[in-house]
Amino acid sequence: MAVGCEVNLVNINIEEVYSKFSEDIQPNFEYENPDGSVKVYIKEIYYYRIKSNLSATIIFEQQDTNKYFVYIVVSGGASGLFGITWGAENNMMKKLAKYFERFGGVVTPLEK
Repeated sequence: MAVGCEVNLVNINIEEVYSKFSEDIQPNFEYENPDGSVKVYIKEIYYYRIKSNLSATIIFEQQDTNKYFVYIVVSGGASGLFGITWGAENNMMKKLAKYFERFGGVVTPLEK
């Protein structure tokens, strides 16, 4: 199961956000397109309660000089006979969304 949200960041120091995000979240993978308008981070973490990894893909997209969209998509593998995740994807997404709210981000859930 995958869940996601969009965060709208306006009038922020994006370099400070990138630096703080990399320091705090410690992504496993980072990519930046040649013109710097898009950055992609991937964070993978093992959740003991579901005995499986979850992966969060965080995409920063520059809209103009002072406006950025951050897309967060979390997916993971459920394990066990019934494939129950106990809400782990939502939990991880909410933590990441709350992280960006610290910078004044406005969060909107993504439609499936």
